[in-house]
Amino acid sequence: MKKNEGFSLVELIVVIAIMAVLVGVLAPAYLKYVEKSRKSTDIDAVAEMMDAAVKVAAEEEAAVSGAHFEINKSGDSVVTVVNSSAIDYSKIADAWHELIDSSYTLKSKEFKSDSVTINIDGAIENNGSVVWTGCPAEFASASSAFSAKFSHN
Repeated sequence: MKKNEGFSLVELIVVIAIMAVLVGVLAPAYLKYVEKSRKSTDIDAVAEMMDAAVKVAAEEEAAVSGAHFEINKSGDSVVTVVNSSAIDYSKIADAWHELIDSSYTLKSKEFKSDSVTINIDGAIENNGSVVWTGCPAEFASASSAFSAKFSHN
């Protein structure tokens, strides 16, 4: 009877070659799904910022016509500010930033790219609704804030 002393060198090389082929085939698909997940996370984060602004405009007593919610890309981040030259809107900004962070670090390569700009402006109207302009379609379709008012630039 022959004594089994383990795998031969040829058998190990064949197994390693099969594993290399599998990794070569599966890695690009895996990386594609990871990037798609990062992009989805970025879209959800900006949509959450927009939804929070709509809630603040509807509920905050200080929210009056003429205030602007701004969501802008700055480098690899998205920053949020409330802007108006006439009145102090710190109460609105505080209420908005209680619901969301004042900045969010982008995760997807697509949105981090220098060729992509994100400059979304939400203006509060007299009836307390928010009209959004300058919003890329990806964010518009993800945000329920767009169900009432929406405008592309």
